[in-house]
Amino acid sequence: MKSLSSIARNIKDKDFFCILTHNYPDGDAVGSAIGLCRALQKIGKHAKVTFGCEIPEKFGFLTDYIFHDDFTPQNYISVDLADTDLLHESVKNLSTSIDFCIDHHKSNKNYAKQSFIDINSAANCEIIFEILNELGSGLDKELAECLYVGIATDTGGFMYTNVTARTHKIVSQILKTGVNSGKINEKLFILESKKHFELKKIIYNNLKFYFSGRLAITHVTTDDMSKIGISDCELDGIASIPIKIEGVEIGITVREKPNGMCKVSVRTRYPVDADEFCKIFGGGGHARAGGFNIIGTALISIEKIKKYVMNFTRWSK
Repeated sequence: MKSLSSIARNIKDKDFFCILTHNYPDGDAVGSAIGLCRALQKIGKHAKVTFGCEIPEKFGFLTDYIFHDDFTPQNYISVDLADTDLLHESVKNLSTSIDFCIDHHKSNKNYAKQSFIDINSAANCEIIFEILNELGSGLDKELAECLYVGIATDTGGFMYTNVTARTHKIVSQILKTGVNSGKINEKLFILESKKHFELKKIIYNNLKFYFSGRLAITHVTTDDMSKIGISDCELDGIASIPIKIEGVEIGITVREKPNGMCKVSVRTRYPVDADEFCKIFGGGGHARAGGFNIIGTALISIEKIKKYVMNFTRWSK
């Protein structure tokens, strides 16, 4: 693995960058991608972001902070991307073309030609913050807002156990640029669309407990989503609902996809390691958060998952 300064030097020696991240991008993915793109554009590089899909509306204001640049990419950078299997289908053909990877997942598959992976960073945007000095872009208010969105969302509004003293030091520097954290927090954590509210009602109604309340699983079907008229890009935040319940050590959200598979989001409390559990299914993530895909309907998938939970934790019924 390369050092961050080495990665930065190699990036500065090149041009015409396309930045990629994972499908269904969350705040850290969007903030990392747009933040790095703005930094590269500030130092005179040609750079653009390709998400491959819509991003959640609440992150949309960040796209105003980069300008459209039409060119043929010569170099590809991935951010917040542990595995190329997580790329959107429209850009999966680029999976072997990624030159640089900047990530914070311990499940990273080391797919890029050059990688910097810091699993101690609460959010990937913490690493993007660190690389700014190496690139020489500086930190302006717009770039700071990108990084704030990433750090705030990946730490659950600074409530998760991944928050460190370094996290607060970085945010302190971010706030000094004039970022209105209160306004952004309202957009990220308080306001929601009516469709998202209807979705949460379904999530709560479908939630069930197992193993004396230590496991909570909920699900949403493609029919549910069709009735509400909600898209995949608007599902941000639902994965954390089951783990918020007192006594729950593993919270799982299963959502059906149109291709006959389910996307499974896992949240845990110590000592259950979400990354290790998700690896059973070919997925991964962090100690407290991870995910994987599984074949089958939501209800069939839940029955499979329950069996693996019993074996993994050795909990009794």
